[in-house]
Amino acid sequence: MQSQYPDWLRQLAVDGHGPLTLPAIVRGEAYSHTLRLGIDWSADIFACAIRLVPDAGAVLQAITITKGAWDGEVFDLTLSLTLAEVNTISAAATDGDFNGLAEVFYALQRTSGGATRRVLAGNIPIRSEV
Repeated sequence: MQSQYPDWLRQLAVDGHGPLTLPAIVRGEAYSHTLRLGIDWSADIFACAIRLVPDAGAVLQAITITKGAWDGEVFDLTLSLTLAEVNTISAAATDGDFNGLAEVFYALQRTSGGATRRVLAGNIPIRSEV
């Protein structure tokens, strides 16, 4: 699937914030994906928002973030959405060409020492069950 916002994705690369396309959200299923990071951010606070348009408009859905513990090598962040949240996103994300695919955009932010910064951003495809 080609993104509707390739310029935004290219700018993320220039800025060093991705882009990272996360695994697809499947309509009718809860969502979970774990990011494995090679840095100890276990004491930091994270927030992740999904929007229909990158960096614009209202937040469609906040992603629940569960932090793992730093094991000396990796730190896990698990991003998850309940079935009800997936249904909300699926209903809002339009499939303009009726091919069963749509996309939303996320931005993961990290707060450390009182400063909030974007860590990673990109898109998430939405697809129907196969």
